[in-house]
Amino acid sequence: MPTFEELARRAQGLTQLMPSMPLAVQWASDRVHELLGKRRVAIYKRNLELSIPGPVTAGTVTVARGERAVVGNAAAQTAWASLDASFPDGWFMRPRAAWYRIAGRTATSITLESAYAEADVAAVSYTLAKHYHALPPSVYQLDEASFVLPRLGQPLEFLSETMLTLRYPNRWGIYFGGMSLPHSIAEVEPAASGARQVEIYPYPNQSELVTYAAYVDPPPFTYASILPLGLDIHHLLPGLMADFYAWGAEDVQDAQLHGIMLNEKARCLTRFESAKEQALQHLESGRTTGFVLMTQHRRGWSPGGIRDAYSEVWSRP
Repeated sequence: MPTFEELARRAQGLTQLMPSMPLAVQWASDRVHELLGKRRVAIYKRNLELSIPGPVTAGTVTVARGERAVVGNAAAQTAWASLDASFPDGWFMRPRAAWYRIAGRTATSITLESAYAEADVAAVSYTLAKHYHALPPSVYQLDEASFVLPRLGQPLEFLSETMLTLRYPNRWGIYFGGMSLPHSIAEVEPAASGARQVEIYPYPNQSELVTYAAYVDPPPFTYASILPLGLDIHHLLPGLMADFYAWGAEDVQDAQLHGIMLNEKARCLTRFESAKEQALQHLESGRTTGFVLMTQHRRGWSPGGIRDAYSEVWSRP
């Protein structure tokens, strides 16, 4: 299988230009990312898991109306200390009846984003639950029909956030938003990290595992990286050659040679657009065995087939 270094050296040979190899490999990597974009490319579809923590109810809490600090007793504080490092991202608290988003935590208390708006409570039971769940930062598209609760083999209905609100308008309200078996999922605002984020409803009353499929960003590429499955050198070569000619034109003093390089760059970009379309047809259909035969003839490089190559060879003097 061809590597990024082989692709770069092929461009060097065809253009007779010699930028540094790290720079050439970076250009090649950029062209791969440009080609793949954020499309649903089958080779970057992954089966993933999402761990949903169960609710936290240990101990008791005390909070006065208008306050943001909810103070826990010793048992509550011990339970809060064991929460994972992502806390408070996506976590909410129900000190009495309504849910409140959590802004932070001290050694003895939970800080709410908004002031507690109900009657004062002292040493009462409470619930902490994670409503929003951040997905891996590499995820750029979801397979909406793939979310499943494998413990029961139950699919989750994927809804827009608007539709989830229309169906369950009071899910944040007093005496609503109970916890039971999840049946719906919606993508919501991004997490603080910028990662995509989902809300599962109803909020589970125990730890759950959700499986799903998503499209992820390609990994970083290096010299030795093999071209992504389904991409051939000739899918990327015209785009990389355009980068070589652009680089070469920067330091050329001769006006005529400068113009030639810019013309070659433009021609290569046109060919790259054509090769890119063919590559995407293979990638998006999940076919990874296709290739594009690039025929070199008197007019330059262009996509073609065996018949084109045969005709060109025998037409030469």
